[in-house]
Amino acid sequence: MKRDLGKLKTERFDILVIGGGIHGALIVWEAARNGYKACLIEKNDFGSQTSANSLKVLHGGFRYIQHANIWRMRESIYSRKVFQQTAPHLVKNIPFLFPTAGYSVKSRPALTAALFINDIISADRNKNILPESKIPGGTTISKSKVEKIIPNLEDKNFNGGAVWYETVALNTERLLFEFLVLANENGAELANYVKAEELIIEGNKIKKVRAKDEMTGVEFFIKADFVIDSVGPWLNKFLTPKTNLEVLKSPLTKAVNIIIKKNYFKEYAVGIESTKEFKDKDAIINKGKRLFFLVPIGDYTMIGTTYKVYEDDPDNCKITDYDLQEIINEINDSYEGFNIRLKDVVQSHVGILPMQNLESKNEFDVQPDKHSLVFDHINGNVENLISVKSVKYTTAPSVAKQVVDILKTKSVNASQGNKRSDKTLESYSKIKDDFFKIYSSYNYTLLKRLWNIYGISSSKVIDFIELNDDTKKMIIEDYEIYLGELFYNYENEMAITAYDIIDRRLGLSAFKKMSDEVYQKVEEILERFDHKELGAKDQIEGTNKEIIS
Repeated sequence: MKRDLGKLKTERFDILVIGGGIHGALIVWEAARNGYKACLIEKNDFGSQTSANSLKVLHGGFRYIQHANIWRMRESIYSRKVFQQTAPHLVKNIPFLFPTAGYSVKSRPALTAALFINDIISADRNKNILPESKIPGGTTISKSKVEKIIPNLEDKNFNGGAVWYETVALNTERLLFEFLVLANENGAELANYVKAEELIIEGNKIKKVRAKDEMTGVEFFIKADFVIDSVGPWLNKFLTPKTNLEVLKSPLTKAVNIIIKKNYFKEYAVGIESTKEFKDKDAIINKGKRLFFLVPIGDYTMIGTTYKVYEDDPDNCKITDYDLQEIINEINDSYEGFNIRLKDVVQSHVGILPMQNLESKNEFDVQPDKHSLVFDHINGNVENLISVKSVKYTTAPSVAKQVVDILKTKSVNASQGNKRSDKTLESYSKIKDDFFKIYSSYNYTLLKRLWNIYGISSSKVIDFIELNDDTKKMIIEDYEIYLGELFYNYENEMAITAYDIIDRRLGLSAFKKMSDEVYQKVEEILERFDHKELGAKDQIEGTNKEIIS
């Protein structure tokens, strides 16, 4: 996968996707696999902004039962299955637990009924997925078992627990990247660090898009029959006066999650009620409290999410100690088993999302919009523009399908035919078995790490490591990362900066802040690369000894 700006400058595309977050990645994948000649540009690195902030839970829609929103549940179920089918190495099912109490909506009978409804609506959830990815049905458990999992519950009225299963993305950055790789295999052109500066509109059509290479400052034009803007919280800024419709404008909320290096509840993700009053105006059954989920991933626990009104430029979004202390205080107040301190937070994530219009003065009623919006501008004076107001990481596959379904109704013809070259699950299983057999002489820990990142592309990484003696040199010993792997990231995955490699290609900073020394070490290696489009073998053989020295 190469960053080929020459093709962006000279070729004409069926569609241009602007924005390389999870929604843009899914849209370009869905378009390419349906035969459209597609391209995507992102002003930073792929998935480096809002998509990097996620509690990593690919919800199946159970919580939407309180809204009686069957359509939204089905949307989530469909989207979750796309993730499971496309990248089974990057997702895992874990049990979620919520204590039952009393005789009303939180009672054991009420939650039993909700779990039954959920299982009926998601009856096809295990169709066409790997056996290890199958999702069990929901159930309730006894009070004594809940006490073993969640000791010292302050709610003395609790009488058991409701358990259902959700799918967790073990690495959201690599999950996004998996779809970019597949899109590229289907002919899509992709480029990070390319910013859309202006839509050139003539009459009622976009004729071309003025873009800028952020690495060189050089501007050029991209021509496409249709433009999809999927720029996340930058949507308010991106729309021109001719396309700036009120339906797309939205206030913004700042979402914060934290990570603690401690596994509180073993294999269970646990829902803990906040002590703060919270009103969900769309819920038919209103619980009255905001839920925090504590999601275990290995030795770590992700905790989230807090929301607050955000009125600044999305480019200025940063996480502060005040943001962290706010979520810590609320969690500590919610359960006496916690005594989290600021120094216990080993990593944190922040993102900006569209917010529901706040009708209450209670700051704890702030919440993100519930529905993504796919808007066809044909009724807004621009015939060949679709805007996506994206909300949930989980439902990006459904949003992408909506976009392509609209394209199919237009005069945009798929110029490359119906390609759909995605790998089948049967071939996936065989490739996995063969990989571990062929490279059995390698450290199993290394093989497992590679597979959990690259999946069916893992053998290509091994090939880069084995190119010569120098590529077998260890660069980051704590994670057994070799120089050859960095070359693979650079040559095949458009990694340009140390942050691209460490944060998103390798995912090393997802749960732990990496030291400045590690970034500096990788940056020094990258600075020595010849930035010409050379084959990996030629580049490594020509420059490797200098890099190592």
